[in-house]
Amino acid sequence: MTDSKNSGGKRKFFVIPQTKETVRSNIILAVGFVLLLAGIALSLKKIFEGSNISIIRPVVLLAFGEICFFIAIAFTKSSLCVSLGLTAVVSAVLAFLMDIGVISLSIKQMWPFSLLVFGIMLIPADFIRYGRLRTVFLFPAFMFIGLGAIFLLFSMGVAPFSFRRFISQCWPLILVFLGIGLILIFIVQKRHNKDFPYMQDDSQGEAQI
Repeated sequence: MTDSKNSGGKRKFFVIPQTKETVRSNIILAVGFVLLLAGIALSLKKIFEGSNISIIRPVVLLAFGEICFFIAIAFTKSSLCVSLGLTAVVSAVLAFLMDIGVISLSIKQMWPFSLLVFGIMLIPADFIRYGRLRTVFLFPAFMFIGLGAIFLLFSMGVAPFSFRRFISQCWPLILVFLGIGLILIFIVQKRHNKDFPYMQDDSQGEAQI
């Protein structure tokens, strides 16, 4: 019964079949990731030993990135996991540069950059996975890039007014832009699928056509 349900179109978590060989390979991959993280963490600890520089944030972000990469490689082949992994690695590098004083900005100022990086990383991750850009990932990528850029303007103090004031006075314009964006998404996606955007993988729909 389970096999018939899965073959009926339900997406499995384990896209890659888990056999004895793949399990053995996954263990080797996991040990490799652990050793890589341990080596980086111990090297940084030794370099900054005796100083008040903390390496906890970059190491935690690197660990999260490695988990995402491991899940994508060993189980799912998911572009989303690859994007999250790349974002975590870039965020770890930024956190490390902030901790050692190369970037003199706070987390409150830098957090929108994670949205921007995630949107950017969605594009190459999906291209690496499928060899082409798909609308199911392209529109969310531009959405995160736009949100990250807008939030950066306020967190960096570039905008002449606060984000709260912007929302209180300009929220009708946000509805207008959201409406226009949804209409454009619907028009483009309608040419490829009968379903509403993001509810179905358009690569499967094109394969069926």
